[in-house]
Amino acid sequence: MLHIKGTPYKIVNSIFIFILCGVLFYSYCFPYLTFRINSACEGLPLAICRSRGLSRAFSEIIRFDFYKAKQHNIYSIRIFLFILYSLISRMLINVFMTRLHINKTITIDVLILLTLFLFCFLPLVI
Repeated sequence: MLHIKGTPYKIVNSIFIFILCGVLFYSYCFPYLTFRINSACEGLPLAICRSRGLSRAFSEIIRFDFYKAKQHNIYSIRIFLFILYSLISRMLINVFMTRLHINKTITIDVLILLTLFLFCFLPLVI
């Protein structure tokens, strides 16, 4: 059986780091890819499908073209910052979390992420 050193929280964080890096890598490579992950929102107006254009917008954000990113999707910068914060916080927690402060760290982490998640994604739902 494969044994990964660390607490279950660190293991879950490591999985999230891998997924978030994959999102950023896909965003970076997006303009050069010959294939695309098709969106169910393609062709729908932003008022109906608020997540339309996020891949294109994330690609522009990685290239520091925030104006184009907002043209693709007005929520893109806020969502991208949530992903970036999530990635950085997962890395820092995995490096600096000690067994002494694990419960406090998890509580604070969950509260911050929940607040940011609501701030970033609630406009897409409402």
